[in-house]
Amino acid sequence: MRSRLISGTVNVETSLVKPTMKLALQSAVVVAMLGLFLFAAPSANASACVSSATGNWSATSTWTGCGGTGIPVAADTVEIRGGFTVTVDVSNAVATSIQVGGNPGAGTGTLVFNSGSQLTVSGSVTLGSSITAGNNGTLTMTSGGTLSAGSLALGSLSAKTWTPGTGTVVLTTTNTIPATIFTTFNSLTITAGTTLAANLSTSVNGTLTQTANIAVGSFTLTVNGAHIAGTNAVTGAGGYTLASGATLYSAHTNGVTGNIATITHTFNVGANYTFNGTAAQVTSTMIPATVNKLQISNAAGVTLSQNTTITSTLSVTAGTFTMEFYSLSVGGATSVSARSLSTARSSRRAASIAASRP
Repeated sequence: MRSRLISGTVNVETSLVKPTMKLALQSAVVVAMLGLFLFAAPSANASACVSSATGNWSATSTWTGCGGTGIPVAADTVEIRGGFTVTVDVSNAVATSIQVGGNPGAGTGTLVFNSGSQLTVSGSVTLGSSITAGNNGTLTMTSGGTLSAGSLALGSLSAKTWTPGTGTVVLTTTNTIPATIFTTFNSLTITAGTTLAANLSTSVNGTLTQTANIAVGSFTLTVNGAHIAGTNAVTGAGGYTLASGATLYSAHTNGVTGNIATITHTFNVGANYTFNGTAAQVTSTMIPATVNKLQISNAAGVTLSQNTTITSTLSVTAGTFTMEFYSLSVGGATSVSARSLSTARSSRRAASIAASRP
């Protein structure tokens, strides 16, 4: 009886252990195969796409070496070889990096953007070759389009040509803009910390949009269009220039002083200022005593920091514009919503506003 009990117990345990071990072994195999798939998939899907003809980005006949789609995908490297022009004709073109002016292929490789097109590159876009002299690179945005890239780079052994046209460049990683070639932009968006090379002065003729800080080094950043600074700063031992007709949009609580922290700064009296923060702001004493246009668009309110003359228009579209003890003279039309102007008075000096209303 005892012998049967032991035998029965052993048999029961064996019947449980064997299926359990089998299931564990099967699970291990599945996990291992899944791991191999996950690690192998990216490298298997990444291709080296090379231009083989002049044509549109979306055309399979333009490329050789691409994967299953026949055109570059996000994981692919792209090389535009000399003698070929590739035109970005879609709004969803992608790559991990681009070499414009490849090796081999003497001559000029050219990348052109159509109006409304967009190319997103997670890594670097490089103009010209660093391997073979004469493999030149040209990037043209005459018709517009958007290039979003981690960084911009230049080959060291060949000629490079950059035409900003009416295009937009978006820089998405912490990077340094090259010291030559990329000296002028139409519209430039900075989404991560960007440094201008130490010997580079840069101009933005369209819109400069900041969601991160810009370091200018020892040279000058010039804005001829709109500068949407937000709460971010332009810093460095160099300078900043806001040209006549340009507009600085500030959301910094310290106003222009918080946005522009370069050693030198030039604000043309023909420039415009919009204060559009979400917390209370001051205009600061950095802006000139005479400005062209002034707009207040901050529900939390904006306070004037010095006596100011506005040669054109004053517009208060949101919040209260408080003049404290300073005078404000407006030469042009004034658009002010109800109860949005506030003056503070003291025994020594009274605030005043001289405005011609339409």
